[in-house]
This record gives sequence, C-alpha cells and structure tokens, in this order.
Amino acid sequence: MPAKSPLKAKPLRVPGQSVDEEIDRWINDTATSYFIAAAVLCVLSAMEWLGYLTHSPRHPILFSIMALIGVAAAAWHVLDVRRRIRRLRLGRDGERAVGQFLERLRDDGARVFHDVPGEGFNLDHVVISPHGLCAIETKTYSKPWPEAKITVEGESLKIAGQIPDRDPMSRLRRSICRAM
Repeated sequence: MPAKSPLKAKPLRVPGQSVDEEIDRWINDTATSYFIAAAVLCVLSAMEWLGYLTHSPRHPILFSIMALIGVAAAAWHVLDVRRRIRRLRLGRDGERAVGQFLERLRDDGARVFHDVPGEGFNLDHVVISPHGLCAIETKTYSKPWPEAKITVEGESLKIAGQIPDRDPMSRLRRSICRAM
C-alpha cells in the first residue's frame, strides 16, 4: 500500500521557485539532450575508426565530420544554456533576497506570499497587511561599471542611465491586471 502524505495542502511556494523550475527545465530538457547527442556521435565515430584500423569496410571520416559538427553544435547550445542559467540564477537570488527582507513584515501582522503563479505569469511577491495590498516585481541586474544607480522618471525606470530592455514597471502592471 503506497504511503500517503500527511500534508493536507501543498506547502507555500518559496521566493524564486518559478525561476528554479525554469533552470531545471533548461538543464534537463535542453542541455542534457545536446550532450547526449554529441556523445552518441562520438561513440559512432570511435566505432568507425576502430573498424577502419582493423581493416573492416568503414567510413570514419564521414562519422568524424558528423561527430565534430554534433560536438560543436552541442557546445554552442550548452554555452547558451549556461549563459541563460547564470542570468536566471541572478534573478532567483534577487527574488530570494527580497523575499527574506519581506519576511520581516510578518512581525507587523502582514501576510507574505512568494511566487504566486497565474495563467502565463507570476507575481514575485504579494504582501497583504492592515495598510493594504502590495504586489512586488523583483528584477536583479548585475552591476554596471563604475556606478550602479537606479532612477525613476515618471513612468519609466532607468538603470545606470539606461532604460532596461524589459521594462519591469509595465510587466508589473500587466501581471496585476491579469491577476484581477
């Protein structure tokens, strides 16, 4: 008889949980498949070379070219996945830092929820307190050199004097509108 969980409801989500799930998808679904494909092509190439060296009718040059192309493609994709994962981890760590800071609000009677999923979006943090409701969108950027300064001008946000390519203010507005 299978063991039954003693939990009546799912545990609350943790800060950055959606990002962790996306990192896992990139690693498990994308990077691993390219690595396996390159490994299979290398094994085929090695078998062809073994047949060639033992004077069996083989075509090692064709399989070696295929293996080199496969390894090059896999390396390019794995490097792309690593770059994406590095950015995702930066974002996740930022969400966790903000989440840890927001947890202090519980002492003042606030309810804090992290990574609230919606259909096609998520709210990074939601705080419900006696003072009102607040949705918090977290964006973490690596520091530009030499100075990291964030300014708000009207409806736009600037980081080191530049408008970010993905406007966090409009993303937050869209998420809140979808949630309502």
